[in-house]
Amino acid sequence: MGTSAPKLKLGIVLPALAVLVLVGANVLRQLAPRSAPNITEVRPAIRPLDVSTDSQFVAWGANAYGQLGLGHTKQLSPFQSAVLPAAPAIRKVSLGYGYAIAESDTGKIYTWGDPRSGHLGINNRANADFGKFIQLELPTATAIAAGAEHSAVVTSDGAVYTFGLNTGGQLGIGTNNIAFTPVRVEDLPPIKSVAAGYRMTVAIDESGGLWGWGASCSDSNRRSLKMWLEKVADKLSSLDPYNNAYSVDYEGRNAQSDCVNEELIPFQTKTPVKMEGFADIVSVDVGFGHILAVTRDGAVESVGCNVFGQLGWGEKDTGPASRIPRLISSLPKISAVAAGYRHSLALSVDGTVYSWGSNAFGQLGTQNYDESSTPLKVELPRRATGIAAGHDFSLVLLDDGSVWGFGTNNFGQLGIPFKELEKSSRPLKIPNLPKARSVEAGGNLALALVAAR
Repeated sequence: MGTSAPKLKLGIVLPALAVLVLVGANVLRQLAPRSAPNITEVRPAIRPLDVSTDSQFVAWGANAYGQLGLGHTKQLSPFQSAVLPAAPAIRKVSLGYGYAIAESDTGKIYTWGDPRSGHLGINNRANADFGKFIQLELPTATAIAAGAEHSAVVTSDGAVYTFGLNTGGQLGIGTNNIAFTPVRVEDLPPIKSVAAGYRMTVAIDESGGLWGWGASCSDSNRRSLKMWLEKVADKLSSLDPYNNAYSVDYEGRNAQSDCVNEELIPFQTKTPVKMEGFADIVSVDVGFGHILAVTRDGAVESVGCNVFGQLGWGEKDTGPASRIPRLISSLPKISAVAAGYRHSLALSVDGTVYSWGSNAFGQLGTQNYDESSTPLKVELPRRATGIAAGHDFSLVLLDDGSVWGFGTNNFGQLGIPFKELEKSSRPLKIPNLPKARSVEAGGNLALALVAAR
């Protein structure tokens, strides 16, 4: 097993072109035309990144750990949207719990947010500031993934680098030791893409095979699970008591404890293993304990935790059978999937969105709060072109560039202050967004890549 210690550029913050868009108190009526929001200039404290005008990204939601990338941790009220210039032009962003990782169109890697668990790739945490951009000196990147508190990067030579928390062996380096700087994962064939969830990582090789690692806890790390879950609950509930529902859902089941039971995961390993039953995979996503994979012919196969029916098999609580991948036969031909905390989304080739799994906060977008183990059609005003699933909320990009959300709104993930809307099972248009090109969701944070103004 080899390791590397890439160089870092610390404390890089937003250029003077960055602006902060404040969502006004009239947000519930902002689906109608209105005047432009107030704009405040954010000046850099240290030299800016090289700026391209080709693209920007817009982030909204929680900011307790600087995950909006504004260079501070203030949670403004009403909720804020950060409109940030690319650094340089960003082609992909992946969101974790309290942090983000981005890949530029030239293959450079940037991270920002909570630096304390190593998932930003920072060797010396004392020198890191919440919310400041960090540039990692890695080989040219071609794919990225943010898990709960670990990160993965695929480079142009097909190698995989991981860094961050490692309680379940999710870094694939043969130990449970945390890694504060990127480490190369050994014993893998050339990899073309990667996905990360809670305590596990999954990668697609060049032939369409699926590889997985993680979900392997020592006794001491099992005891630390409760501490991690309490930390996540703290991240998600620092504003109001409403979020106590995250620990125990509306039926009284402890969602976290159920979904991290590694007996329901098809692997428990600290090094990569080939996953049986998968072939010709073109895309994959990982949730808190379940995996969704799309085949070359547009079929979707799933495996892992099924407590809430998030595997889409028409049944739930399937126990050990959940370790064997199975086709979701009720879906049409699919182009993309998104695995949330305990729910799932799929986008068909004709632009229809399907959802299934937990629906305690309306994250299925079905205009009710009924759980479903079978994919259901989400009614939307136009054809969809993108989907994203976060912690009990969902985002959909439509073909006119608008972004719609449904589910929990505890940190304004739906673009509306929590005091005005706690949750929605009906898709709502996110107000005040420029025309978007793609959407991302993770933890209690939402983000859209948008065209430059």
